[in-house]
Amino acid sequence: MSNSMENSVSYRKALINENSVQMTGTVIHLFHVPGTETVVMSLATSAGGSRSNYPKITWYGDLAQEVLASISEKDRVSLLGTVQTKRYDRTGGKTIYRQSFVGAGITRALKKIESRFGLEEARGEYVDDENEIRLAGTAFHIFKVPDKDIVILTVRTYTNGHVNMPKVTLFGRNAQYVLENIQENDPICVIGYAYTNRVEKADGTPEYYEGITCTSISPAPTLDEEG
Repeated sequence: MSNSMENSVSYRKALINENSVQMTGTVIHLFHVPGTETVVMSLATSAGGSRSNYPKITWYGDLAQEVLASISEKDRVSLLGTVQTKRYDRTGGKTIYRQSFVGAGITRALKKIESRFGLEEARGEYVDDENEIRLAGTAFHIFKVPDKDIVILTVRTYTNGHVNMPKVTLFGRNAQYVLENIQENDPICVIGYAYTNRVEKADGTPEYYEGITCTSISPAPTLDEEG
């Protein structure tokens, strides 16, 4: 799923390291990959951005079995996870990282009465949808999309002994802020949300894209700057 050890490249050591996904929404599809202990869940969440998004969360092993046994389509759920990346070395020496949201824990979503007062009350509204991704580490790569106010930022995270390289997209002022204030290898903290886009191909069939949109970004201290 990810690189499990620090490699020999020299990185500034970030004081804050985080890679977390927190979502609440409605399960719209569950797919058990045949012959595996893998389940892919599609979640509808109205949090993050100006419209609903439908991120996919992948579950493995015992967690996949727990999802199959306890969760059904149309259930309201709250989940925790991480952004994990897998490395591919293409012909010609170019390395790419493909990312996915991987589940780490799931519960039925609480009603607001339960959440606010601790009462075992089944009536009333559910807690609001959530769709938040927090990444803290170093800026590994900064790419400015030509002729657009868009920046694609690769964040190197190192948590629980694993290196991941999630990409986040920044627009407008956030993109300009990165270009003016962030350099590659700088420690950073990022907050964003999972987005999904539906595009029709030339033959009329739909194609879905998924990624992370940044809503807040800031430089962060290194270990030698602590105190």
